[in-house]
Amino acid sequence: MEKIKLLKSKLKHTYYGRDISILNRLIRESNERLENLKKKSYKVRLKAEEKFHTTDEIEKHVLSIKNSLINVTLFYYPVYTVLISSKGKARSIIYDPIFEKRV
Repeated sequence: MEKIKLLKSKLKHTYYGRDISILNRLIRESNERLENLKKKSYKVRLKAEEKFHTTDEIEKHVLSIKNSLINVTLFYYPVYTVLISSKGKARSIIYDPIFEKRV
């Protein structure tokens, strides 16, 4: 759209027949390209292209950090399971002493 506006403004200030015909041809071709882009949903394509280039630039300039563990400490603690039965009914309760709650 901007290119078409620019060509039309140049056309207003042109006096030579050859230049006028060239500018008219460029305006016509630009209008055809614009219509083709509208048919191909250019906004969706431009958004996808923008996303691609953005992620590409991020990948080029991202700081890559690799971590490795030097020492590993494992904690082992019991989780208690209590089975309560009364009058033929059985129920189990699981208790976690670290978090002090039933699981």
